[in-house]
Amino acid sequence: MDNVTKVRVDQIINVADGLKNAVKALEAIVSNPPSGNPTTPIVPRSFSPPGNIQADCTAFAEQLFRERRKREKFFDADHFGEPQWDLLLDLFVAGKRGLQVSVSSACIAASVPPTTALRHIVILTEHGYIERVPDPYDSRRVNLRLSAETTNKMELYIAQIMAARSRANIA
Repeated sequence: MDNVTKVRVDQIINVADGLKNAVKALEAIVSNPPSGNPTTPIVPRSFSPPGNIQADCTAFAEQLFRERRKREKFFDADHFGEPQWDLLLDLFVAGKRGLQVSVSSACIAASVPPTTALRHIVILTEHGYIERVPDPYDSRRVNLRLSAETTNKMELYIAQIMAARSRANIA
């Protein structure tokens, strides 16, 4: 085995170990739910995937977003579109990459007419999933970002999907 392959195998093993740890942590949370309101979602206050898992989660979310665009080549987006989920995925990836997302850019990512996208942005904002932030360079513009809680939930969800696909040997 050459050095490049060995390094890549070691990286994959590290990712797999990180996923195992994340799964164990999630299983512990599920098996010992906190007392209180049973309808309250079980999400740690600050989930931070171990090692390179955070970068892998970002890349995986980006892949999910691209897969959704590919699906539109085969099926009518009017019947299978989920603009709110597209917005969350786009804002998650942008946030992890340190990028600002303007409202107009978010509308494009939603892959629906601008008025429809704006309506979904209002809904997500009202429910606390996303936040509106003034653009630091242009007072006429507003940027969007995920709330901290939504970012944590996205990380947990994506880590679970990655782990499930890994167990099933699905890329």
